[in-house]
Amino acid sequence: MSVKYPKFLLFGDSITEWSYTDGGFGQKISEVYARRYDIICRGFGGYNSDHATLILPEILKDDKFQIMTIFFGTNDAFSTFQGVPLERYSENIDYLVKLALKDNIKVVVISPALHDPTLFLEASGEKEPIGSVGTNQKYAAAAKKVANDNDVGFVDLFTSFQNSGLSVKDLLWDGIHFTPNAYKLLFEELMKSIREKYPEEDPKTMAPSLTYWNQLADCQGDLEKMKKKLFHLD
Repeated sequence: MSVKYPKFLLFGDSITEWSYTDGGFGQKISEVYARRYDIICRGFGGYNSDHATLILPEILKDDKFQIMTIFFGTNDAFSTFQGVPLERYSENIDYLVKLALKDNIKVVVISPALHDPTLFLEASGEKEPIGSVGTNQKYAAAAKKVANDNDVGFVDLFTSFQNSGLSVKDLLWDGIHFTPNAYKLLFEELMKSIREKYPEEDPKTMAPSLTYWNQLADCQGDLEKMKKKLFHLD
């Protein structure tokens, strides 16, 4: 008998950090898992998978999680100081996944999506591009291999964006960060991955933490009966 919820960790860079903006996937995840999970957002703008390998062990010291997303690669693919070589990126994602699995956490790896250098230059005012579509594709393929090798959930966001029928401007407001359209697509693909890999985590099949109010009408004045119904004890 408890009202303590299990926890769902969203772990990533700025795209995760901003996932509670209007239309963000964190917002949508919180809606569908209401009364089922506490959603914990740990997104860190500008961070890459090197940073992530230092952060996740500390996060896991403080809390227990049932399921989590690992969403790094956008910054790793940059040509700036934020960039991480492809081989090390693969090793880092593999380390993060294995660390989560060791803690019995169900994992969904999310690949980096598209990148538009022209749109980035227009939005940022910078003079030199910091990435390319081809580079992001390589990092997305690396993330996919790690997920497959570890038999965990995966969202191929790169391919999903390519096949969405939407323009880059419809998906990326600055060539990197997500519009509401992109977040909607990410949410849909994430839920699809969860249903396929971890069907028991589908919110539509999970019982709410406490019985819904309209099922308690026959308990008025009988607190013992109400308690049993509230906590699914009968």
